[in-house]
Amino acid sequence: MVLIKRILASLSALLLCICVFASGDTVKQFQVEGNERLPASSVVAYCPIKKGDEVTTESIQQAITTMYESKQFSAIRLAVKNNTLVIQITERPIIRGIEIKKNKLIPEESVNSILIKANLTDGQVFDPTPLQEIKYSLIQQYKLQGYPNVSIKEDIIELPGNQVKIVLTVDKSKQFQVSSVSVFGNDAFKKSIIIDKLGLGTPSIYSMFFGGNYYSDVALQKGFHDLKTFYDDNGFLEFKVSEYKVTPGRHNRVSLSLLLEEGPLYTISNMAVVGDDKVSDVSFTSVDNVNAKADQVDYPFSRKKIDAVRQSIRSQLEKQGYPLEDVQTSFALDEPKHQVKVTFNVLKGQPKTIRFIEFEGNSYTLDKVLRREMAISEGEYFTESALEESKRRIANLSYLKDINYTVKPVPGKPSQVDVIIHVEETPSATANLDIGYNEAEGVVASAGLTHPNFLGTGNTVNTKVERTSGRTTAAFSGFVPFVFKSGLGVGYNLQYDHQERRTKGTNSRADYTTEQSYSFDKIGAGLNINMPLTIFQTLS
Repeated sequence: MVLIKRILASLSALLLCICVFASGDTVKQFQVEGNERLPASSVVAYCPIKKGDEVTTESIQQAITTMYESKQFSAIRLAVKNNTLVIQITERPIIRGIEIKKNKLIPEESVNSILIKANLTDGQVFDPTPLQEIKYSLIQQYKLQGYPNVSIKEDIIELPGNQVKIVLTVDKSKQFQVSSVSVFGNDAFKKSIIIDKLGLGTPSIYSMFFGGNYYSDVALQKGFHDLKTFYDDNGFLEFKVSEYKVTPGRHNRVSLSLLLEEGPLYTISNMAVVGDDKVSDVSFTSVDNVNAKADQVDYPFSRKKIDAVRQSIRSQLEKQGYPLEDVQTSFALDEPKHQVKVTFNVLKGQPKTIRFIEFEGNSYTLDKVLRREMAISEGEYFTESALEESKRRIANLSYLKDINYTVKPVPGKPSQVDVIIHVEETPSATANLDIGYNEAEGVVASAGLTHPNFLGTGNTVNTKVERTSGRTTAAFSGFVPFVFKSGLGVGYNLQYDHQERRTKGTNSRADYTTEQSYSFDKIGAGLNINMPLTIFQTLS
C-alpha cells in the first residue's frame, strides 16, 4: 500500500506539476524546499537550469524530466518567483535493509548478487522499478522449479529519517513433478533425445527422492522453445508441437503427452556473400567449404553452422582491414525442393579507432593484468573479432567470470569508440590447515595456501608446510605470466626437507645398528619457462 501511494504521488507530481513563471524571466538565484538528506547545492546541481538562463515552458518541462531521471526524487515542482527558481522536491527514501522470507529455493548468494546489480542494497536510494523486476524474476524461477502458483508479497516499512526496510515474502503452492512423457510423431530423433532437449523427462531415482524434474506451464513452454531450437538447428524448419496434454496424477505428479510434426528436412542449396567490389574479390574459405559439400551431398540447414560462417566472414574481413558495419543474413526458401539459399550481406562502415579501454568490476585484480590479455589496444582500429578474442583470453583467467563488453560511440567523434570490459571476480584463494596422527610419525600438522591471483597481479603462488616429530617439509612455488611482452612466463619452485631420527645408545662403533640416530637436509629448486607459439599453443 505504501509503495502504491508513492507511485501515485510521483505520477501526480509529474502530471499536475504547476509551473509559475513570467515569460522571459531570467534565473538569478535558487530556493530549495523539501530536501532532508540532500544539500541544497546537490539539488540545484541535478537541475539543468542554471543562473542566467531564461525560463520557458519547454525548459521547465525538460528540467523536471532530467531531475526525475536522476532517480533521487519522487515528486518535483518548479516555479519562478521574482527571478528566483523555487525547487520543491520530495526525496526518495534510503534503503535500510532487505529481507526475503520463506525463500528456500534460490541461494542467498544468488539473490544478493541480483540485488547488488539492481542497486537495491543498504544505503542506496530506493527505486521501486527494479524491485518489481526482481519480483518477476524470482516468480519465474519458482515456476521453472515446479511451483505453478507463486506470489511474492512486498512490505515497505517506513523508518525514521526518510528510510525504508523492504520485506519480500514468498508464498508458493505445491510443487509438481513429471512422472512420465509420451512422444508421438517423431521419426528423425529418438524419444530419449527429444525428452532430453525438452528438459522435462521421466524423473530419475535421485530426483524422486531429492527433487528435480519439476513441472510448470513456464517450464513446459521453455521446453517447447528449446525443442524448436533443436529441430531448427538440424534443418527441420517446419517443426511444431501440434498437440500436447497434461494429465494430473497422484502425489503431485503429472504426465505429459506430445504430438510432434517434424516436417521435411531442409538442406542448404548455396551460400553467397554480397558486398562492394573489395568484398567480391575476397575468397571466403568457410563459404567455399559449405558450397563444396552442398554440391556433393545434402547439407542440412543449421542456424549454428550459419552463424559460425557469418562470424568467420566478419573475422576474415576485419583481419584484412575492411571497415565493417555488419554482416546480415537472409534466407530464400525453396519449399517444393526443401532447400534454403543463404546470403550474407556485408555492410561497409566507417573505420573506427578505440579511444579508451576501461575495466569495470575488478576491485582486486590490477588493471594491467586485464590489459595485457587484450588482443587490441587503444589507438588501434576497432574490430569485433579482436574484442571477442580478448573476451576469450580474459575468460581463461580462473579468478574472473561473466566477461562482457560494451562499445560506446564517442560523442561528436563518429570515428572513435570507447570499450568497457565488464568482469566479475570470484573467490580464488584456498587455504588449508590439517592435523592428523599416525604410528610412525605421531602428530602430523600441515598448512598450505594456493592463490592464482596473488595481490591482484595475476601471479600464481603456492605454499605448503608440514611438520612431524621427525620431519619438516616446506615447499614454495609459483608462476609469473607475461615476464616479457611476448607473453613468455616463468614458473619456479623451491623445496626444503629436513628429517632426523634419535635412538638411545652410545657413539661406539660396536653399538652401531641400522636404528642409529641420523639427520639430513635436502634442498631443491626448479625453473620452467612457458613460451606462446600461437594463440592456442604454448611450449613449456
